Amino acid sequence: APHLHFQCEVNSVLYEPFAGSARPGISGWIAQPPFQTNFYLRELTRHIGRDLGLPAGNVSLGIFLTNAVLCMKPGAMNDANPSACVKNCGTFFLSRLIGMIKPKVIVTLGVVPTMSVLDIHLTATPLLGSLRRSTFGDVFTKSPIQLNDAGLLLFPMYHPGRLGQMNRKRVEQSALSGLDLMKGDWQRMRMSLGW
Repeated sequence: APHLHFQCEVNSVLYEPFAGSARPGISGWIAQPPFQTNFYLRELTRHIGRDLGLPAGNVSLGIFLTNAVLCMKPGAMNDANPSACVKNCGTFFLSRLIGMIKPKVIVTLGVVPTMSVLDIHLTATPLLGSLRRSTFGDVFTKSPIQLNDAGLLLFPMYHPGRLGQMNRKRVEQSALSGLDLMKGDWQRMRMSLGW
């Protein structure tokens, strides 16, 4: 169907004017409209029959959500995470959390959590080193990734925020929206897991 598409470019480079979880900094809008990343994450989990709902209502689903960076960082809440902070918090806190929870599947949303999880498992699974040096798009196409001998699987997904949706659409030329492409990704994960 015919549609109109707008995109912002600065010096011929795609620019996301929305500020938020997927792009730290100052908004490019005079009055930025709201963008609810949590709404899109819930929409993706609904699509695979695992509606997150409210935190008190999802216990029976066996779903645990956390951030990859589990410590304070300098600057504002939506500032980028310094790489030293990501490395320290990922290897120190996230690895211990994964060890306590003992998940069967890890779904990461975007580059930072994906690379943090790969870093944690490099020692036990040296073959992950080539993935760790790859771009996120390359890692995404290898999904699911076996992280250890116990069969722990990693499903790297694009972040459901606006920038993640734009990046997802860029890797696969389609008439579908970034969110609809993501729904297909989550559906493939669901089928792979036999849910």
